[in-house]
Amino acid sequence: MVIDDEDLELHVEACAYLAGLRGAGRAFNTEKTYAGRIALYLSYCRGHGLDWAGPSLPQLMAMMRWLVEEPMPSRSRKPGAAVRYRSEPVTPPA
Repeated sequence: MVIDDEDLELHVEACAYLAGLRGAGRAFNTEKTYAGRIALYLSYCRGHGLDWAGPSLPQLMAMMRWLVEEPMPSRSRKPGAAVRYRSEPVTPPA
């Protein structure tokens, strides 16, 4: 699997990470899941003008809010499918 940017250039670090998963013998579905999540993170960073390699804590918190508030893409091909949202992150007990 590969991840590219908006210019269709390979994202070297993301591809290396996925290759590391493959080299460690992780399942294809694990690599596929991570690839989607990495691509979502990189897209969010680009869209919000963030440095993907060094976000601040407030920037990560803003992304967490965005993940909960932004509807997920529909899996259905039918028009008018129900809108789905991600769950709030679970806060560990103090």
